[in-house]
This record gives sequence, C-alpha cells and structure tokens, in this order.
Amino acid sequence: MAERIYLPVMENITQVSEQRAAIVYRELLKENGRDDLRMVNMEILKIREMASVKTLDIEISEDELDVYEKCLNYVLQRCSSNDIEQVSGATPEELEAIWQQIHYVLRKYTDLREMAST
Repeated sequence: MAERIYLPVMENITQVSEQRAAIVYRELLKENGRDDLRMVNMEILKIREMASVKTLDIEISEDELDVYEKCLNYVLQRCSSNDIEQVSGATPEELEAIWQQIHYVLRKYTDLREMAST
C-alpha cells in the first residue's frame, strides 16, 4: 500500500508569492540543465475537508515530486525566515517538515535519492 502524505492547501498565497515561486522554479530548472518549463501532469484523485484543512489525494510523477523537493530545499537554504513566511504562508519549521516528508518518500520509493546505509 502506498504511503500517504497529507499537506495542507494554503489558500493565502498572494500573486507576488506566486511570481516569486515561478522565478525559483525557473532557476532550479536552469541549475539542473532544463530550460523548458514542463507542464505538470498532476491528477487530483480525491479532495476531502477535515475541519478547516483540505487534503488532496494526488498522482504525480517522481520527477515532478523531485522538482518540488528541490524547490523547497532551495527556499529553505536561501531565504530568510520572513521571506519564507511571506512567500509560503508557513513557518520555516513547517516548510522543513514538508520537505523532510517529500525527501523521505523520494528516498524510500524512487531511485532519485539513495537511502543512507545503516
């Protein structure tokens, strides 16, 4: 059975934040030798509301998840706490927890990240 990760849908992201996110995404593509802006082929399988949080069951490719993980890592390493909160609506600690979950999934279920030897 596939492992599920539930991430809150943040509905308070401003247009400025979306523009900044797009710039970060383009920079990451260039850093990884990709000049094209690929279309995200994400399929929403199910939407549920629990209290004030929507959860989504989504289907995305491992490459798309890899891009999200790299974007989060980029933001965490290069942005101030204030910028992180302004752009994402989350604290750096919340964003770090989301990054850790995505990184774990990539390590456990794909060849994109190697599991640490223990």
